[in-house]
Amino acid sequence: MTLLSEAQKASIRASIKLVTDTFFDTTVAYELKGDSNERWNEDRADQESATYNLKALVEWSTLKSAEELETEQGAQERGDVKVTLHFADLRAFPALVDEANEGVTMNSAKDYMTIKGERYRVTYVGYDGPLESENVLVIVRGVKEEKYI
Repeated sequence: MTLLSEAQKASIRASIKLVTDTFFDTTVAYELKGDSNERWNEDRADQESATYNLKALVEWSTLKSAEELETEQGAQERGDVKVTLHFADLRAFPALVDEANEGVTMNSAKDYMTIKGERYRVTYVGYDGPLESENVLVIVRGVKEEKYI
């Protein structure tokens, strides 16, 4: 016996879809990196990658000066970002979804994302809000890449 009927679950999913379609309005260019054949698994210039334009809710860190990053150009904000994606929307991009495991193929060790012209290295990929063992939201965190002049 489950707490919710199928109609109630469908109603909740429809409500979540309405919210994400309404408020997830920032375009995120997600760069999914392919496997590297290099002996020490270092990034290579010819490493395969594909970029996907995704609609997301983007939140920037509000941490103060303790989170500044020292660079060659001086101190700059660390630039942490949290991106929330609707899992069902990702199904439009089969390379991003691992249907067998009901998860995503995003990899925090290799991937990048670009938001409003700034490039971020992905540091975390996780899930939030599972409904009846099905993922609803995907959370991706990133750190701004240092720009070299």
